Amino acid sequence: MWKSSQHFRGSSGKTPTVSFSLAFYEFADPDLAYSAHVLASPPRQCRNTFLILPSSLLITLHARPHPDTLDPWLLPVNLTTTKGQLGTPYRFLGRKLVAQQLGKKTLWKGGLYARFAEKLGPTKVTKMVWREDMADLILSLLRKNLLNKLKWHFKHSGQLVPCDSPHSKDIDGFENVSCVLYFGTLRTSADELQERALTSLKMVEGEAKYWAGRYNARMDAHMKQGAAHIHPVWYRGPLVPQLQPRIRFPSLEFKTTVWRDSRVAVYSLQDLLGEEMVGELMKGSKWEMEKCVIVKRGRHNVPLETMLMQSQAYVATAGP
Repeated sequence: MWKSSQHFRGSSGKTPTVSFSLAFYEFADPDLAYSAHVLASPPRQCRNTFLILPSSLLITLHARPHPDTLDPWLLPVNLTTTKGQLGTPYRFLGRKLVAQQLGKKTLWKGGLYARFAEKLGPTKVTKMVWREDMADLILSLLRKNLLNKLKWHFKHSGQLVPCDSPHSKDIDGFENVSCVLYFGTLRTSADELQERALTSLKMVEGEAKYWAGRYNARMDAHMKQGAAHIHPVWYRGPLVPQLQPRIRFPSLEFKTTVWRDSRVAVYSLQDLLGEEMVGELMKGSKWEMEKCVIVKRGRHNVPLETMLMQSQAYVATAGP
């Protein structure tokens, strides 16, 4: 897939009420059967936070030469193949926000380590490229893989069981419930209001940074006449008023419902895949007239459940 140069170019009803109390790392809960498989994946280091995490919670990139310039590009190759030994890995927390942040001001270069220089050579490492649309590229590949996996489950009987809704009263009668797939959207008007509030917040912070930069000479004690010393290495400029990080970035929340006193995940396929992909998935299938289905516990369903968790984690935001 990566041999072609085109891949190097930047580029319905009421919503059911379910609980919203499960944070990102709490999402890998023992009550969720497949969480054990996620937590048991080999521990690896995130090159952004430098934390050791299960590899199933990380996005992995590998260097591949550009077909024209031969410069190494970091690409999510493992999302396009099942082969192992793809080369020196670059891993980071599997969230779209993190991928976007790494692409700003070449912050991703801070995560490169000695093995890249050993494998590629120091000169090649200095020419390494990060795609401008990396966050969207990863999302498109996650969606494509999830769609293909869902197509297989939709075609084979016994993998899914229809239900009326994700409410407890509608799923308590089923055995071995692992998670619920809802074909509509779980977004509410509160999500739209939150997006508008975040847009306003970014505008206000942008204005604050602009005026802080314009009057930097007056605000920065190191630039005043007669200053005793220059900036320390760690100094990043005068403080700009911003919303407290813990208020602005609360714990991520995932949609869940209760099945026999246990929490199970509820995934909105429309929110994860988009309307177009969901339409492609449902067209001609026996679930075309259903609203949601249950995925039962079983080893053969673990790959699907893991993909759903990874996709949900990648696009998750703080709840309203």
